[in-house]
Amino acid sequence: DYFSFTLSAQTALAISEGTNAIDSMGWLYNSSGAQLASDDDGNGDAFLIARTLNAGTYYVRVGSNYNETGDYVLHLYLSADDHGGTTAGATSVALNSDTPGNIYPISDADYFSFTVLTAGSVTIQTTSTVDMFGQLYNASGTQLASNDDGGTGANFLITQTLSTGTYYVRVTTYNNGRAGPYTLQIRGPNSAPSFGSGSVTNKTYVANSAINEFVVPAASGGDGTITYSAANLPAGLVFDATGTDSPGCPGTEAREICGTPTTVAGAATVTITAQDGDLDRSASDRAALTFTVTVEALVVAVRVSPNRLSLAEGGSGAYTVVLSQAPTGPVTVGVSSDNPAVTVATSSLAFTTQNWNTARSVTVTAQGDADAVDEAATITNAASGGGYNGVSGFVRVGVADDEPSAGTDYDADNDGLIDVDSLAKLNAMRWDVDGDGAPSSGNAANYAAAFAGAAADMGCPDGPDTD
Repeated sequence: DYFSFTLSAQTALAISEGTNAIDSMGWLYNSSGAQLASDDDGNGDAFLIARTLNAGTYYVRVGSNYNETGDYVLHLYLSADDHGGTTAGATSVALNSDTPGNIYPISDADYFSFTVLTAGSVTIQTTSTVDMFGQLYNASGTQLASNDDGGTGANFLITQTLSTGTYYVRVTTYNNGRAGPYTLQIRGPNSAPSFGSGSVTNKTYVANSAINEFVVPAASGGDGTITYSAANLPAGLVFDATGTDSPGCPGTEAREICGTPTTVAGAATVTITAQDGDLDRSASDRAALTFTVTVEALVVAVRVSPNRLSLAEGGSGAYTVVLSQAPTGPVTVGVSSDNPAVTVATSSLAFTTQNWNTARSVTVTAQGDADAVDEAATITNAASGGGYNGVSGFVRVGVADDEPSAGTDYDADNDGLIDVDSLAKLNAMRWDVDGDGAPSSGNAANYAAAFAGAAADMGCPDGPDTD
């Protein structure tokens, strides 16, 4: 079988058959077909060719001794050491992780370190077609355990109860038998952090208005120190995970969210993540707290309360004025009435970014006059400045007049006689002796006096009806 590969730069590499299932041989050729190297048993019964090659295209021929047949795996890998060969150069890995490695050359040894944050049973093993050998050491370099073929096939398996601390694993092949790739698996105690019943209510803010900062609940549990991060915060908001006076968050409380949202946006789902101190970064080893943040456009209004007043002529009343949102600067509210019969005690109100929601009172007076006409007016509260230009609030005022009415004319044709052309008018006259349009007191006596001498004209031959 022939294979080709291309290098873009000078590279040190190794080529090997990895299963050792057959007694394989290998040959290496350049792009011109010239043989550069060959090998028979450099890796057990498998071939192993190690060379430093310049950029270019190369070919590998794989065959077997003694005309053996069978499946094989061709490995082509860099000969540079993938993991350190001492505890000082050990690769740090997490509990409950899988880490690939490669033993090359045959004398290679790979070191790994891991930290136990919760005491308990730890299992360490490899998966490989190579005969692997493993050793476990504590932080002082004392060997705690070793194993050759305790796992599946020719893989090692070490199970050990460990206290909290740092440990090292040394991975080699048994008796330097044959090089090849492997995967190191470490399994051990692992608890995830949790926010428990902690929650954050959904938030709605106004663009370009600073929010009231708040603190996200803390998580508990997990292994080691918990760290926090935030994702999908709207532009302008800041998450201060450690309380170190982040820009936009002048406070010193950890897990604080503050700032000023700058962009109008729909409901964004914000995720606060709590990650514990071990090296496991899987989703199952962290906690997440979610809530939504909506940023709305600034909707401003001049709010008046009440928006209707009913006054008696000569009387007064009042209403209050506030702004709906914090302004961007000073706001002046001009106060005016469209009817001179209804006056206001002030012509303007001043609001600032600090007192915009403090109610200001306006007194309204219904002026007296000599007519007998009810009045009506609209009071306009027109704002300007601070983002409120063109925004107004209105108060409607009704005034009940206090002069008597002109009365009812019961002699419309001026013939000196009271007009009675309907039963309704007659009944009205019975009760309206003084002609002011309203019932009069002393009904029977006043009625008799009003109609004395007029009975005949009203068709009453027996005299006035006094009941």
